[in-house]
Amino acid sequence: MPDVRDHKDTRDDIARVARALRTRLADGTYPPGRWLPSGPTLAAELGVTTYAVQIAIKRLIAEKSIKSARSKGFYVPDPADPAAVPPGRAANGTAAAPGKRSTRFSDDAARVERAVRARLADGTYPAGTWVPSPRSLTSEFGVTADAVRTAMRRLAADRLIKSVAGVGMYVSDPAAPGAVPARPGAPALRRRLGAVAAERGGGVHLLPDQARRGVG
Repeated sequence: MPDVRDHKDTRDDIARVARALRTRLADGTYPPGRWLPSGPTLAAELGVTTYAVQIAIKRLIAEKSIKSARSKGFYVPDPADPAAVPPGRAANGTAAAPGKRSTRFSDDAARVERAVRARLADGTYPAGTWVPSPRSLTSEFGVTADAVRTAMRRLAADRLIKSVAGVGMYVSDPAAPGAVPARPGAPALRRRLGAVAAERGGGVHLLPDQARRGVG
């Protein structure tokens, strides 16, 4: 017999995904005429199942906030041209091959920077945790990798995030400025984190779920 708690958790996850998508549509993270991230990308980012993402997206389609393009994915309709399907995505739902540098590069970098700043401020990316990879952010915002790197450099210059070469970017923790968050992965990666933490005079900080798994 199915666990009632599983159904409640699924309902909560669906509602949380729907809220997150509505917020991003409202604040311009997903502007008109742009593709949404793929279902698996959203599921990984929000820590839910792809089923929860699919149901949440169906709700937004019913609300006419987003539209579906067969075999390509979901996009935000442009009120100026409701029938137009955005370019730049292959039939399998992946990003199409990049062409010339977009003239909107500066705007894209600024948009990513604003969104990440907002997520740092509201706790979406809390202190002492890893930021999504540049590849994930590129897919989420529908921008070039250069735009994401530019946005991340600006945030690093403001000391809001730090980077570990070959590992990723994390949110600085004012309570432990030298600490580097632990991250699951190969032993070589964990050794690299430990070396960086030693260089910075801090330790590798285990999050509660990582400590239970013995990661680090």
